[in-house]
Amino acid sequence: MMPRPKLNLRLSQLKNRSSLVLLILATLGLSGCAFKKIIFDRLDWVVMYQIDSYLDLDKNQKLKLKPAVTEAISWLKREKVPGAIATIEKLEEAARRKTYDQTVNSSFTAQIDSIRVDLLKKYEAPAVELLLSLTSEQIDHLAKKMNKSNEEIEDILKEKDLSDYDDVLKRQKKTLVEYYGDLTPAQNDSFFTTMRLTRDKMELRLKERKRVQAFIVETLRSKDKTRITTLIQTFRDHGEVWQDKEYVDYRQVAEKRWEEFLVSFHKSLSDAQWSHLQSKLMETRMDLLRMIGRE
Repeated sequence: MMPRPKLNLRLSQLKNRSSLVLLILATLGLSGCAFKKIIFDRLDWVVMYQIDSYLDLDKNQKLKLKPAVTEAISWLKREKVPGAIATIEKLEEAARRKTYDQTVNSSFTAQIDSIRVDLLKKYEAPAVELLLSLTSEQIDHLAKKMNKSNEEIEDILKEKDLSDYDDVLKRQKKTLVEYYGDLTPAQNDSFFTTMRLTRDKMELRLKERKRVQAFIVETLRSKDKTRITTLIQTFRDHGEVWQDKEYVDYRQVAEKRWEEFLVSFHKSLSDAQWSHLQSKLMETRMDLLRMIGRE
């Protein structure tokens, strides 16, 4: 299955196509019923915390943003989560039949995209207002946070054999194991062979990450309302903040690499792995039902 349609790759997708719904889905992966209840009851706090961690908001900015976040979460629960639940139930049924259903997967992708589009249409004005209000120090804080995310790949590139990159892949593999159970030796080999990057590709990844980060920072520093609005609208319409051709081509190649692995991977699933996937999808569906009070 492709990476965007599937909930089972939600943590990696959160990094690439951040949205309120994906943030909420990511929290569902945290263990502990009591902790999940706290998350459900305080989703506004969770979202505010995430935004604040990147932007270091002051008191007045938080006071202005909080009502929009609270309203957005209520809208999401009311208007969007029920449809996502129904689609996850169809994914469960496909897993029960041990089949890969591209139609259902495409439907889920469309739902995620529609949430992002509708959310940013509805709350474009407060988002633009917040970004325009950022001080130089807050933009510096964001730049440092983004630079920090590059350090791991920079450290790996200092090595001759890039061996530490396997640690990155092992973390990615944990998401597969979470949703499918233990991988067979052949599946494990296929994952590492497909996803392992050469030095050239790793350098390209770092280069493109830095380019898009620089674009974001430069746009915010401009204090140009038109440019900042365009940045938000570009993310709304494309799932990426930047439509630079070189960057878009890079992202498409990266996504294709996932697609090639996952299509092959699903052909190799055992009955036990299909069953494990079905149970995890059911667990996610039940978590979402609890979140909207329909358990």
